Amino acid sequence: MSIRLDSFSRRKLRVRNKVKANNKSLHPRIVVFRSNKNFYAQLVDSHNGNIITSYSSLKAKDLIKKDHKGIDIAAIVGENFAKLCVESKVTSVVFDKAAYLYSGRVKCFADSCRSNGLKF
Repeated sequence: MSIRLDSFSRRKLRVRNKVKANNKSLHPRIVVFRSNKNFYAQLVDSHNGNIITSYSSLKAKDLIKKDHKGIDIAAIVGENFAKLCVESKVTSVVFDKAAYLYSGRVKCFADSCRSNGLKF
């Protein structure tokens, strides 16, 4: 158990350092969190750390059907989150995936955001 937590925390620190190093132009960053049941995304301002907008699968309950799986839910969340970001006049962002691997739900979310107007 401790080996998994150590590798998870090391990966999280490594990704966070890369995000901070690449964030010289101070674009807002997208922070994702995934649990076993839900998917969450926040747009965080780089200057002061305030949350600009957020969206989750809990807010999209009316769009999610019972036969949708995790990847489908992440795509719905990504599409609606990107629309909220564009309404907030934010199109260029930095993607902070934390310690999650860039596959599955995280990749589907990112692809959905890109196809709906966000650039990262």
